[in-house]
Amino acid sequence: MAQIRLECVSKQFGTAQVVRDVDLDIADGEFMVLLGPSGCGKSTLLRLIAGLETPSAGRILLGGEDITRTSPRQRDVAMVFQSYALYPHLTVAKNIGFPLRARGRSKDEIGERIRAVASALGLQNHLDRRPAQLSGGQRQRVALARAMVRDPGAFLMDEPLSNLDAALRSATRTELIDLHRRLGSTFLYVTHDQVEAMTMATRIALLNNGRIEQVGTPTELYDTPRSTFVAAFLGAPPMNLFDATVIVRAGELHLVADGVDVPLGLPADSATGPQKVTAGIRPERLRLRGADARLRGVVTASENLGSEEIVHVTVGAPSSACALCARFPPRSATRRRCASTPPTFNSSTRRPAVGWSGTVSTSTRHRHETPRCRWHDHRHVHKPRPHTNNRRNTVKKTLPGLGALVTSALVLTACGGLGTTTTDSASNSTDPVPELAPDQKVSIVFESYNYGMAGAWTDTFNALIDDFTKQNPNITVTAQKPQGNSPNPATDTISSIQSQTVAGSPPDVAQLGFSDLDFTIHQLGAHSLDDLVGKEAVQKNFDGAKYPYAPTARTLADWEGTTYGVPFVFSTPVFYYNATLFEQAGLDPAAPPKTWDEVAEAAAAITAKTGKGGVYLDCLTKTAKDWCFQSLVRSNGGQVIADDRASLTFADDPAVQVADMAQNLVQSGSTPKLSQQQGYEAFARGDVGMILETSAIQGTFVKGAKDKWDLRATTMPSFAGKTPVPTNSGASLFTFASDPAKQRASWELIKFLTSEEAYTKIAQGIGYLPLRTGLVDDPAGLKEWSQKNPLLAPNIAQLGSMEPWISMPGNNYLQIRDGMMDAVEAVVYQDADPKSTLEAAQKQASALLPTQ
Repeated sequence: MAQIRLECVSKQFGTAQVVRDVDLDIADGEFMVLLGPSGCGKSTLLRLIAGLETPSAGRILLGGEDITRTSPRQRDVAMVFQSYALYPHLTVAKNIGFPLRARGRSKDEIGERIRAVASALGLQNHLDRRPAQLSGGQRQRVALARAMVRDPGAFLMDEPLSNLDAALRSATRTELIDLHRRLGSTFLYVTHDQVEAMTMATRIALLNNGRIEQVGTPTELYDTPRSTFVAAFLGAPPMNLFDATVIVRAGELHLVADGVDVPLGLPADSATGPQKVTAGIRPERLRLRGADARLRGVVTASENLGSEEIVHVTVGAPSSACALCARFPPRSATRRRCASTPPTFNSSTRRPAVGWSGTVSTSTRHRHETPRCRWHDHRHVHKPRPHTNNRRNTVKKTLPGLGALVTSALVLTACGGLGTTTTDSASNSTDPVPELAPDQKVSIVFESYNYGMAGAWTDTFNALIDDFTKQNPNITVTAQKPQGNSPNPATDTISSIQSQTVAGSPPDVAQLGFSDLDFTIHQLGAHSLDDLVGKEAVQKNFDGAKYPYAPTARTLADWEGTTYGVPFVFSTPVFYYNATLFEQAGLDPAAPPKTWDEVAEAAAAITAKTGKGGVYLDCLTKTAKDWCFQSLVRSNGGQVIADDRASLTFADDPAVQVADMAQNLVQSGSTPKLSQQQGYEAFARGDVGMILETSAIQGTFVKGAKDKWDLRATTMPSFAGKTPVPTNSGASLFTFASDPAKQRASWELIKFLTSEEAYTKIAQGIGYLPLRTGLVDDPAGLKEWSQKNPLLAPNIAQLGSMEPWISMPGNNYLQIRDGMMDAVEAVVYQDADPKSTLEAAQKQASALLPTQ
């Protein structure tokens, strides 16, 4: 049984409330669509159900069982992503069977399930192909097949058709409807496309600003909208909305607006006086009539759709509306009449009421003149609500009248997307981009994976942006997290910038990891700062007003002597532990484990004595990338890639031993099976005794432990007396802006975020090490804080033995890294054999290395 129930579910990222008190019941076998505009919370809601995010409040039940805190692996759901998320180096068959192999199913069972699912989706002739050899529709079916092969109780689909062209979207919609009918499973589908929702859903939940506006069948939402937002969102063209007044005249109710005075055909028995309302008219309910029509208007434009037209009509000043009618010849003397008896809705009950009728007329005009028309209809009438339809009210301030707004929106929709070609002047010239004039207003977008994480990260970044805006009032900064579905937003950074670049709107400033430098410059197109602002300005920023950048940090974002970015955040893996749980387990908090053997003993004691998790290593899932795994392998005397970067070595004994050690911790019950986010959240709550984690999460731990338990930190444990080799993690700031003014504003933001002032807040609020030398020792800087903060000591102590984070080479570096981490995750959490699993992954990943 796959009935899904949400009870008062809310989700908050820092100060941003993304999902608000959502109550929703999804019946077993239902095709429920979560519909709404971008940013309304629908994808977050889906991720909450999948277990990729944890609710801030409320409960989630699947088949009557509370799964609110259950790990994603233990939920009987399968998720299909917009990006397909296929492994490019695996065949279709291996992509489909991957979930079963990860669960240790037999070879015969896997083969049988692959053939059955492939046959059901028409993929039986493509099993030996790789994703690159498939069409978009075929890749989408492979993603569906990979979800189906597990036979889950519910399918969660996050805009799976958005990457397909119009013809494929239409065909795939039909396939999904048929698939749902045949499987009888619960489908929960996220989209912003009303056509997808109206054609596929058994019911629609329409969201707005994190709340559900209305739930019902497509017909119910279209015919009986409960708010002006619902009324305006559904329909193409959308419903005409305008402010009006209901008055009493001659014993009956009249609807009065600019150029409109129409009797509603309702008695005025209960009316107490004029009432302000919002009236709504579906374009297809408007009818063009002859000269006997009650109301007159001017047809300002018409859009030919083939069998029908969208007609834009001005009725009164300055209101406008549009009508969707059968085609009428504007130069012909004949008049077209269309009969209609649509429903009406009472303003207070919002239920069907007695109808009324009227007409619209058009007259023949010269081709340079515009025909006049008269109109009538039954109308949806709503009393305005202060919090409803914010989009309409906001835009209305800049456009003269709702009708103008509706017409303008329709014209843009009818014209479609406008392609533009821009020239990056800075990239074609060595002259620096000009300074901003004092009164020159510029808006830029800053994308940061730190901003996308809850707690201290977002709070600190909001404070920094506020400070920057106060110092630069002419620059407006909009911060955002990367687009994507990963619980670790850093994992989505590359794909997020790629998709925004394709759409023509990359972020102006973005934070990307040190290991992404090659790809950031040569594939994403980050601008050279030396070209944009000049080498002298770049070096002046590195020198600083008082504290210069550490010499080794200056070149972390350089390529062949050219500076493309400014190193921004920097951290090392630190071993944090809960001294309160140590005491409860009979351990000495003053003597934390120094080796991994001692960690295993302490973890077993904590679990046995307190019932809490013993230890969690934030290195062993794909979402954690590979920097911490590299630290463990190097500390054990190995590497994940050879020094010449021509061959992979993550199947050598040192890496195998690391994976085996972590697997033993899980099998012993000392390490809980949690996702990356669940792991550090559990430690912050005091539910895990120890964690190997980046110092970047220190702020969250401090906040979670405050007044509840004793948080302490020490350096990385060692392997059999070997010296730990921490790998630095961090990121640089790059600009992708094409407009010179935005480029200059981006540079001003980069300078501020890497200034001494900013680093003071970053170090204290988040835990990142400042890259400006001397700042930690300055009484006016961080000295007082660092002396009071013993958690900083392990970071500083490890700097002497730290090595850089090595990136995988070539354009396939993400697939190579993800293939390695998929194998590590399978060993640790799915009991796969360490040696053979890593060897198989290394063999597959080696084929993706660039040729020499």
